[in-house]
Amino acid sequence: MYPKILPFLLLVVASWFGTASAQGSVGLDPSVARFSATPGTSVTQTVGIFNPTDQKVKLRVLAYLVDVDMNDVGQLSFPKAGTLPDSASRWIQVSPSEVTLEGRNRAEIRYTVTVPAGTKPGTYSSVLMFEAENPNPGSKTELARVSVRVGHGIFVNVDPITVKGEISGIFYEAPQTENGFLSLAVQYHNGGSGAAMVEGYVELRDDQGRSVAKLPLERTLSLPGRSTMLRLRWAGPAKKGQYTALVVLNDGDRDHDVVGEQLVDLPLDLAAAPPAPKAQGADGAEGAK
Repeated sequence: MYPKILPFLLLVVASWFGTASAQGSVGLDPSVARFSATPGTSVTQTVGIFNPTDQKVKLRVLAYLVDVDMNDVGQLSFPKAGTLPDSASRWIQVSPSEVTLEGRNRAEIRYTVTVPAGTKPGTYSSVLMFEAENPNPGSKTELARVSVRVGHGIFVNVDPITVKGEISGIFYEAPQTENGFLSLAVQYHNGGSGAAMVEGYVELRDDQGRSVAKLPLERTLSLPGRSTMLRLRWAGPAKKGQYTALVVLNDGDRDHDVVGEQLVDLPLDLAAAPPAPKAQGADGAEGAK
């Protein structure tokens, strides 16, 4: 089984020809590398790229570096390599810079990060971008031409780094119908000098302090000096009324959690999503419980 196809970053641009379609794709393993290095030393890493389709469509994959930045709501942008002050792009050598992948085929790309002597402590970042397309766009058998970009995030910690985060905002959107969702967004600000992986949960409590639900927040990367959003949606069930959303985050500090809370008003009863249909056998009977 191949790893998850949607890695750290994914941009797909497709140009379709004719009425039939044949779509290509490319994946990465791992999607993110985060490691420590000392000034004046080098670290070599390997990333696997693969074409998971069964189709007989080759993909020409080019590898190149870009910088990465994040705005206050966690949206990423990719400036030219070496333009940001915390860029690691100029430190990285990649080999090979181009491969061709057939369906269900895999290749490995190696890169070496050399941290210059005298580099100040902190987290430095880059993205190794892979851009793939059909190497024979003029072939008669081509039904579609697909250009795919996937990015392998590289985060280099030059020690010593500090982890210092806070919850700078908790926002919610109430459901409009009983079959809707309560949407929550937690803004985490990384005030430290190093990148952090932030994870946690939201516990909803009713007006009596009783726990109604404990909802996990997906593990999210937070860059130093920037904010990011952790989001969730919940379908209930819950009665109309006022609740407290207790947010508990951990950013890698084993001795300290980051905590915040927000009052949430549900204007109507929230019904849970309907259960999935029971599996049936070939004769239409329900499967064994």
